Amino acid sequence: MIVIIIGAVLLVGALALGASSARTLSRSIITVGEVTDLLASRGRKGGTTYKIKASFTDQQQQPCIYLASWSSSSPGYSVGDPIRISYAPGNPQSCGIASFGYVFGFATILGATGLAMLLIGGAYRVGNDVMERYFPVTAATVERSR
Repeated sequence: MIVIIIGAVLLVGALALGASSARTLSRSIITVGEVTDLLASRGRKGGTTYKIKASFTDQQQQPCIYLASWSSSSPGYSVGDPIRISYAPGNPQSCGIASFGYVFGFATILGATGLAMLLIGGAYRVGNDVMERYFPVTAATVERSR
């Protein structure tokens, strides 16, 4: 039962997060910029990680820079690649990458985890009912003494 409850909470949280992200994105201006650099740094485990730096032009034709606040060993972009950037109207400094993974990735993972927990918890619950219905107890039960 606890697995079903946790799964439901995760699924509802994922839907709320996804809806919030969609609302934010729908109010944003979306443009295409260009990845200008992948800033290398040393990761916690000693490997190299990269921070995306991109340039784009806002609605007033002013040049702007996007610099990721995080780094990754596999940034998903190369220097020179086009990149979709979203920003708040009138505030191009408040910008981010506008791709499915960056906008809805966490909500998707959260929702998939919640759905899996609901399915597993529900299957066990239904499975026990099926076991009792199709494979009933056929031997006499022994009473325990206290």
